[in-house]
Order: sequence, then structure tokens, then C-alpha cells
Amino acid sequence: MAPTDADGVMRVLVTRPESEARRWVEELRRKGFDAQALPLIEIAPVDGGGAIAAAWQQLDQCRAAMFVSGNAVRHFFGQKPDAAHWPAVAPWRMVWTSVAATELASTPNTGSPNRAA
Repeated sequence: MAPTDADGVMRVLVTRPESEARRWVEELRRKGFDAQALPLIEIAPVDGGGAIAAAWQQLDQCRAAMFVSGNAVRHFFGQKPDAAHWPAVAPWRMVWTSVAATELASTPNTGSPNRAA
């Protein structure tokens, strides 16, 4: 039997990073759960320095890109050098992403690629 409080409401601990936990907690509470945030990890951009700038410069030489999370998309595009650009469609065949990354990549303010079909 699932743990509940005296009123029979199920308690849920949300262990997503703090920035994501809030949305989960709010949604679970709207659905009647006693949701509490317990962020166990923190996700932050790395100081990629030259490696990220080099990756941006080499995108034209790649046939695909794979982003495994919305955070990967956010941080990659957040460290885009001013002169860098997303490649023209020509040599590109596909952009792979997770569902969360695809949703983030389709938002206008990221300057990111079109979703793959």
C-alpha cells in the first residue's frame, strides 16, 4: 500500500533538479498528490571553453547532431559563440534528440535546429 497522510493523499518525492522539480511538484499537486521537491542533483553548464567553440565551428563537417536532453540543448546553445551558426540543411540528414530536448529545440529563443521527422 502506498504511503498516504491522514486524509488519504499519496505523498510523492520529486527528485528532479530544482529547476525541473517545481514544474513536476505543481502538476502533481494539481492532480491531488502531496508532492514535495527533493532535488538530488544539480545540472549546470560546464566551462567547455575551446571545446564547445570548436564543436560549433565543426558543425558544418558533421552529418548529424545528437542531444540527449533538454539541458544538453540549453547549455550547448547557451554557449554558442557570436559568430557561430547552425549549419545549412544540405549535408544534414537528422538531428537526434530526446523528447524533452526536441520540445526545447523547437522553441524560438534557442536558435536551434528544426526537429527531425
